[in-house]
Amino acid sequence: MFSSTYLYRRHTSGDLEKARHTYELKEHDRVYLHLDLAQNGLGNASCGPGLLPQYVLKAEAFHFQVRLTPMNAGSGSPAQRAKRMLAIR
Repeated sequence: MFSSTYLYRRHTSGDLEKARHTYELKEHDRVYLHLDLAQNGLGNASCGPGLLPQYVLKAEAFHFQVRLTPMNAGSGSPAQRAKRMLAIR
């Protein structure tokens, strides 16, 4: 089963790699969205057992879609909007 996560921030991954301290990070004028479809389980056998086979993330082809829609103060909560979108289908 996949467990997707997302992260948005005003810094690139490269910015984070280069900065040694948080005060060195400068915000961009755009937001970067990172989507992860799945995550590997924890563990690497460096000081304990490795991953159990059912928790190993295997490389395989996949397809998914994302729809981004703008929100404003009068659009309702994200949950309400999601329910409306599902009802349209």
